[in-house]
Amino acid sequence: MHALLQKKKMPNRIITILILSFSIWVCYGTSYAHKTKPFTTEVHEKFLSEALQVLKGDIGRYPTEDEGLELLLEPHVGLEAKWDGPYLKHRILNDEWGNKYIYHYPARYSGKDFDLYSRGENAQDDRGEKDDITNWKEGGSQLAPPVVSYPAW
Repeated sequence: MHALLQKKKMPNRIITILILSFSIWVCYGTSYAHKTKPFTTEVHEKFLSEALQVLKGDIGRYPTEDEGLELLLEPHVGLEAKWDGPYLKHRILNDEWGNKYIYHYPARYSGKDFDLYSRGENAQDDRGEKDDITNWKEGGSQLAPPVVSYPAW
């Protein structure tokens, strides 16, 4: 009889362990994702900046603000002969928070040819300040891999 009771309790224990494991994964996984979003956004900005450089080499100029980053994916009228894209393998025109990257040509805030930045987590255009992630800031969290701590069990 004792073995029969153990068998009935076993599925309950497995379900409890699975629920507990899922809860821990959600808590720590969400924390990790929160730390990786700025890093991933910076990496995407590097890809976009490189793609803009290649595009400029092909058509002789950067996209206008009206053409925007979409020109990396599709040619506009009159550029078909020079355009040799698409210049991005994946459509990464939005940052990790789902907001469109801000692109200014000519640059308004940096000494570079163009400004490219994300509004960051607060989703407000701080013109490259506060939590905005830009193509002109150096240091700080710029391209620093996130530090992840795991629970000590």
